[in-house]
Amino acid sequence: KSRQWIWAHHITDTDRRKSIVNEAVELKLGGYLKSGYPGIIVVEGPSQDCSEFVSWIKGSKSRPGGFGRNWGHHVKGEIRIPLSPPDNYDDG
Repeated sequence: KSRQWIWAHHITDTDRRKSIVNEAVELKLGGYLKSGYPGIIVVEGPSQDCSEFVSWIKGSKSRPGGFGRNWGHHVKGEIRIPLSPPDNYDDG
């Protein structure tokens, strides 16, 4: 499991915000979206799904859709934080 923070120059377009939320929901990721200047996206869930989400945001060739080369350059940084359950974590 991991948490990824993505900082973008801006996230202002309503359709773009909806697309971001829909993509996260499709991948079953939790998180947070701060629109405006700067735009901040936080997603949390399985590491592979978080990475797929970031690839989608950046518009990678292996993950078509997203915002492609017209938006990926606005991503100014990202942080990946690996998460592990605490030692006293109890599923019950």
